[in-house]
Amino acid sequence: MIAKIEGHGSLNINFKAKKVELNILEGERLFEEMLIGKSYEQTYWITPRICGVCPIVHALASVKAVEETFRIQVSHSSQIMRELMMCSQMLESHILHLIFLSLPDYLGMDRGTEIYQKHPKYFNMALKIKKTADFIAKAIGGRPVHPVTITAGGFFKFPKIEVIREIKIQLQNIIDDAEGLVNLALSLKYPALYNPCEYLSAEPKLADEFPIYSFSKISSSRNSNFEIKNYIKEIKELVVPYSTAKFAQHFKQGFMVGSLARVLLFGNRLTPLASQYLNKINLDTLRFNPYYNNLAQALEVLHYTEKAINICDFALKNGLEKPMVGFKTRAGRGVGVMEAPRGILYHDYTFDSRGNATDINIITPTVQNLAHIEEDANFIVEHSDANESEIYHQIEMLVRAYDPCITCSVH
Repeated sequence: MIAKIEGHGSLNINFKAKKVELNILEGERLFEEMLIGKSYEQTYWITPRICGVCPIVHALASVKAVEETFRIQVSHSSQIMRELMMCSQMLESHILHLIFLSLPDYLGMDRGTEIYQKHPKYFNMALKIKKTADFIAKAIGGRPVHPVTITAGGFFKFPKIEVIREIKIQLQNIIDDAEGLVNLALSLKYPALYNPCEYLSAEPKLADEFPIYSFSKISSSRNSNFEIKNYIKEIKELVVPYSTAKFAQHFKQGFMVGSLARVLLFGNRLTPLASQYLNKINLDTLRFNPYYNNLAQALEVLHYTEKAINICDFALKNGLEKPMVGFKTRAGRGVGVMEAPRGILYHDYTFDSRGNATDINIITPTVQNLAHIEEDANFIVEHSDANESEIYHQIEMLVRAYDPCITCSVH
């Protein structure tokens, strides 16, 4: 079994044959079939239950698919409140993974709980950022997990302006912690690995914006860009006999999505403070080494903290409009795409004229990363001169660097 990941998975390494299998061991949960025949209103209530770590982004991808189908244009206020929720989603997910799941590998510890005893500074940093993220999620979404205020057309209600002011204060209080996290990530010694791959990320509609909410297409590091609605022709999901999760490929190869993909493709769009740190890094060092996904996550914590402060400033200056717009149901298909903490998330819905679901397809980031995790693991086995125990540990670190969400992968 692989410890310190979200969910249950194991590695089967045949050192003689130099072959690795990544076994996903949890049962399929069949959310897509569960939604067939359900009203559109239930899709963004049910799908966040796919994951307790990233329910906000599932809710947003779901409601975007509904709104695209019914041709709903939400207000700018609804969009920026959703963006603020996404900032909290990124902060909450990244900080838990970095400090409690990945950091023990680099500090020679077995468990994340040892951080509290041996490095209380990092432990308190994590709790402070997590507390702020939870406050934002609850203030806008109604509760820290599984939001209840998001609906087709916008929100049932917005937080009061005094709450936005308090959010900004809390965000300002964690800027130093976010910088500290980047400095910590920069100080770690990452294993060497150079295994070329394709990076994919949803490209923002605004030319100067880092991925957060509105997207125009799927961008590829190999210039194999494609329209969001055509993802089904591009991303092929494969069934393998040793996994209850599908493995996705693009052009019959694994690829990588997530923080490292976003930073390599759109790092020139980071907020000013995050950009200062990125400018100190040689991007060629990061390229094709998935262990640096951890460093990219730390940079994103700083970026989304700054971004959230900017959103609060805009809302405090301009106020918030009416939270919801009216609409009518219609038959059709809509694809809601978001950049989850772990990468691109697709929610693809087809509804009849009454707004009942007739077809559902969801592809999660972990499904998209699994094939390349396995390719990287095979690369290590084939090229490493270390002993079997060291190789096994290095591959465990590799899996954790990708930050897989097993429950999402078996949705």
